[in-house]
Amino acid sequence: AHRLGEVVEDLGLQKVIVRGRMRRSDGELRDTVIQALTPGGQEVVLSYREPATEPVKPLSEYARKVVRLRQRGLLYPYEIIRTLTAAEEAGRGEFPPGEFSELELDDSGSLQPVSRPPGRNKCGVVVGRLCHYTDKYPEGIRRILLMGDPSRGMGSLAEPECRRIIAALDLAEESSLPVEWFSLSAGALIAMDSGTENLDWTAAVLRRIIEFTQAGGEINVVVHGVNVGAQSYWNAEATMLMHTRGILVMTVDGSMLLTGKKALDSSGAVSAEDNQGIGGYDRIMGVNGQAQYWAADVWEACHVLLRYYQHSYVVPGDRFPRRAISSDSRHRDICTYPHGRGNGYEFDAVGEIFRDETNPGRHKPFDIRRVMSAVVDQDLQPLERWRDLREGETAVVWDAHLGGIPLCLLGMESHPIDRLGFVPMDGPSTWSSGTLFPLSSKKIARAINAASGNRPVVVLANLCGFDGSPESMRRLQLEYGAEIGRAVVN
Repeated sequence: AHRLGEVVEDLGLQKVIVRGRMRRSDGELRDTVIQALTPGGQEVVLSYREPATEPVKPLSEYARKVVRLRQRGLLYPYEIIRTLTAAEEAGRGEFPPGEFSELELDDSGSLQPVSRPPGRNKCGVVVGRLCHYTDKYPEGIRRILLMGDPSRGMGSLAEPECRRIIAALDLAEESSLPVEWFSLSAGALIAMDSGTENLDWTAAVLRRIIEFTQAGGEINVVVHGVNVGAQSYWNAEATMLMHTRGILVMTVDGSMLLTGKKALDSSGAVSAEDNQGIGGYDRIMGVNGQAQYWAADVWEACHVLLRYYQHSYVVPGDRFPRRAISSDSRHRDICTYPHGRGNGYEFDAVGEIFRDETNPGRHKPFDIRRVMSAVVDQDLQPLERWRDLREGETAVVWDAHLGGIPLCLLGMESHPIDRLGFVPMDGPSTWSSGTLFPLSSKKIARAINAASGNRPVVVLANLCGFDGSPESMRRLQLEYGAEIGRAVVN
């Protein structure tokens, strides 16, 4: 069973049933059913039983939807909710206790709690309240949940979906709660019985997202499937602009497209080998900084969200994120923290960076992440934003704790970094240490904006200044440098 389990690991099989004859200890041959199960994606579990005498029951409508979507490599939204809120039953005990309450529009157009079996949603969007209980937030990390339903036209968008999304944003604003959006959609509905009104409705949602985020609202997006057209623009309006504070997490299977591969190929336009090549994390959205975090699957993305809330979540009525309990002594000497030699570094410990005997004039290169690790609380794990932003490597952005206080920690890389790809003749051959280039300037400005009004910003100052080469000036150095000034003022 274990040998065959490795062979079929990626086929999505839940259960294999073998019916045969087994010789018992008394020598009698008896019909036996052997079941091989993989509960919650864990190791194969074997069980034996007598053959059933009752007819096999047909799958329920809900189960048929789950199976059809799994065959297409997709997750049914209610399965995600079940795993997040009933972790033990789903075999994923790493999530904290949680609960979900589904919401539906009433006659007045506002969202109200509804009691109905899972899977009875009336359109391609599932709306509800999601809450997780942690030691830091025993009253719960509450947020408004939006989920695209791929079983309904791949989550295509028309008036019913857009009405619910707008109502969810209204409710989040009234309740002072963040919005959590598992986005998956084929974009605005294209059908023979509808016209441009679907574009009108998606434009209304876009306007509401802009108003909500500019008023300080937070939308956190998980892209775990194909997002096309209007949904991609909604994701951008919610998380990619300079004023937005929400995060965008992409999984391996996630992609954000304006036009899908098949449509691009049919029109003779430029495409890639698949949708990930057009708008996936590894080649597009991670390196350009529009996606802030990567996750292997939707479950890891949920962990990233919960870790982010531990740094940034504000209970309605509170002023700031809650202080964490840290056992890290405030008298700990960071100078003894290991640095490590190699890769051009000559320091064994962080303290050697600051000593004249080991670093005269402080000109030797060092690893800023090691210094940041030495400073923050050792028992509370930091979370790095925009780690894979290409050409923004000289700036490092962490959400971390210091003395239990949540903060945004900024560091400037202190060694030259090799450039990847084409290098213009009028630009630097390497990313110089302690220097801000256009995209690292943009990263710093966005980090300060995201923390504004929520948590302190701590800068480990080791900055020579902005790069003033013709290439950097041509690539909006002045504009992004000015954005840092505006972010600090705000």
